[in-house]
Amino acid sequence: MARFSRFEIPASMSTIPMLLAGGIIIIILAYFALRLRTLNGKGAIATIVIGMAVLIGGSPSWFILVLTFFVLAAIFTRFRYSIKAQIGFAQDKGGARGWPNVVANGGIVGILGILEFISSEPIFVAAFLGAMATAMADTMATELGLLSKKAPRYVFNLRKTVSPGTSGGITLVGTVSSIAFSSIIGGVAYSVGLLPIGIEQIFLIAVVAGVLGTFVDSMLGASIQGLYLSEDKKGFTEIRRPDSKLVKGFRWIDNNVVNVIGTLVGALTAASLFLIV
Repeated sequence: MARFSRFEIPASMSTIPMLLAGGIIIIILAYFALRLRTLNGKGAIATIVIGMAVLIGGSPSWFILVLTFFVLAAIFTRFRYSIKAQIGFAQDKGGARGWPNVVANGGIVGILGILEFISSEPIFVAAFLGAMATAMADTMATELGLLSKKAPRYVFNLRKTVSPGTSGGITLVGTVSSIAFSSIIGGVAYSVGLLPIGIEQIFLIAVVAGVLGTFVDSMLGASIQGLYLSEDKKGFTEIRRPDSKLVKGFRWIDNNVVNVIGTLVGALTAASLFLIV
């Protein structure tokens, strides 16, 4: 008796009615996210564009993974938001994500959808799984790691503690969350028959890609992401302003650029693992 029964979505569902239905669902979700202030106006538009790229280029199974990320990210961005706001590292504007953040987490996914549409190569499906696992793992490591009761450890020196929200800071809560939620992406991917491989391989690809992409994100944040002296000159900030003084990293590398690179690393890791497992 099989331990786990997959619900495989037939490719024939990728029809015009399916695209219309999926498009309507995306618009409705973006509207409610806008009303609930988990997205701002431009963030909602970016979500719709990326969602449609996934629908057109991928398949219904791709859409389900994106939907899983969208819902969980919205829930945990708002989870204990007041506590995150108190330490100064909550998502801006009451938790509303703008288009840069949406593109940083979903841009690679949209591109992979287009590549899959052009080529129909399974390696792009595997890369999509890795990108989604990384986006999920990184988001949850941040949102739940900020709630850790213990100070974060510096990624390049685990004996050193840093302030909550500092780029390059990692916590046990955040690390466990990245493993758990990339596993959720793996479980959803297996249940919808995303790739014609076994559950062990699916989980291996999702977890390794998600966790590695998240750690690369942390290392880049600690090394090359721009850090500025705050306006009151009493602390540091990652927010670039016209009169801000750069003290570390590069001006053109912010958190969104780091997220794009981390997601790309997750996608490439998953594609590589797919070729060898």
